[in-house]
Amino acid sequence: MSGKIFVISDPHFGHHRVLEFGKRPFKDVNEMAENIKYLWNHTVGKKDVVLVLGDWGWGKASYEILDELNGIKRIILGNHDQCDPELLGRYFHSVHGSYQRSDILFTHIPIIMDSFHNYEWVVHGHIHDSADNVKDDRYYNANMDALKYYGPVSLDEIQAVLRQRKLERMYASNR
Repeated sequence: MSGKIFVISDPHFGHHRVLEFGKRPFKDVNEMAENIKYLWNHTVGKKDVVLVLGDWGWGKASYEILDELNGIKRIILGNHDQCDPELLGRYFHSVHGSYQRSDILFTHIPIIMDSFHNYEWVVHGHIHDSADNVKDDRYYNANMDALKYYGPVSLDEIQAVLRQRKLERMYASNR
């Protein structure tokens, strides 16, 4: 991969109900789409990679938005990404059920960590309310509603948060 890596989850383009259950600050889905596109294109460069952690949008028009966005887009399928595989292949560089990069597993729904896997952290979406976050500091919820930020977040920022949590856990266990 060249360039920087960014993560975004649950944009739900074209989904009117997400404005209510996600408590999004937009008057309608068009304003929401314009804000997400603005933040995306002012954050992500042409050679950067964006990992979309599922629930991209509703209908073919939501996928056409991808042509307006910078970067190399990879999708990790979410529970609402039920569309034509040909359509996904046309708009995303790659399509995954999960994606692992070094010691991080990227998924849509937070999965249970166990001793059979070789990752230290799980970066996920799906959970729209931060109050419902997994109560384990090895998980990072990248859902835009939980973060209250409607653009891609750099993997460097996410890793900094996860490393800080690890240090806090280590110091807490030594007390």
